[in-house]
Amino acid sequence: MRTIIDTVLIRADPEMNLTKSLGVNKLTGEEIKVWIDPAFNPHASEHVTQEGEIVTVPHNLSKKFGEIDIQAGDYVFCHHFLTDKDASIDGNVFRLDYGLIYGKRVDKGIEMIGAWNFLETIEEIDTRSFVPEAFKKNISSTTGTAKYLSKKMQGQLKEGDTVIFRKNMNYSMFVDGTEYLRVHDNDLCATLEG
Repeated sequence: MRTIIDTVLIRADPEMNLTKSLGVNKLTGEEIKVWIDPAFNPHASEHVTQEGEIVTVPHNLSKKFGEIDIQAGDYVFCHHFLTDKDASIDGNVFRLDYGLIYGKRVDKGIEMIGAWNFLETIEEIDTRSFVPEAFKKNISSTTGTAKYLSKKMQGQLKEGDTVIFRKNMNYSMFVDGTEYLRVHDNDLCATLEG
């Protein structure tokens, strides 16, 4: 089975991040776990499932996406809408738009899909000292360290570069316990030197 334009089917566990350990009971030695009800904050990045295994890819993609960078069996990292009830096809299989898939697991870590990048958060900084006045209102005060880059950005940045990006264009997500900022190519503005 193949899906139609831009639709990808992904197998995922919608409850994978809903149980948290609170530690060990000192009297019994048993682990204390708590279940988090997603109804209170259904899209909190630390509680939603944002990863899964590709079941099938479309025959074709819209021209805006170019070539298909994934295949059945790839383990991918995606948007927090992945396991929304409206996206459910059959139990643990969900449909998602190709453009909402950010990266896939490879031997060396993560390979980014399309025009997405993962940055590690550094800190809030005062960008007023080095950003031209005309751009200040559009620049985030958070900086990031380039970690996993799109093919396009690999020619302009390298892992470890400190970058600034447009205000409100970053999105936190957790991959293998590490928090990353997901930022589109178009929203990366500059590198900081020195």
